[in-house]
Amino acid sequence: MFSFFVFFSDKPVVMLEVESRFSDSVSLTWSLLSEQHNTLQHYTLQYRTDDSDGWIKRITGISRLATSYKLTNLKPYTEYIVELYATNKHFTSDASRVRARTTEAGEIIIPGGLYRVSCPWV
Repeated sequence: MFSFFVFFSDKPVVMLEVESRFSDSVSLTWSLLSEQHNTLQHYTLQYRTDDSDGWIKRITGISRLATSYKLTNLKPYTEYIVELYATNKHFTSDASRVRARTTEAGEIIIPGGLYRVSCPWV
């Protein structure tokens, strides 16, 4: 005798991307890939340096309408691991994870081009 269980998951699916990088900040964008915009409650974002075991910060309760976030007060030329979770009434998504390295001081990186800013008086 066999028993079959069918489980349909309403777990949200989210995709995180790096929008731009600066020496002290990283701008992130995301999109909800599953069709659960109406049942989504909030997002949670956490980040740490690549060489750390513990999370530097965990930001909870990000609005369900948000599609971007800017991490600030970061160290120059440091690699960070960032994870984003979407939560609905029943489930929390698997982590959408990206790596983002802040730039050297005076350098700004925007996808599609590199812009170098120098300030000789600093």
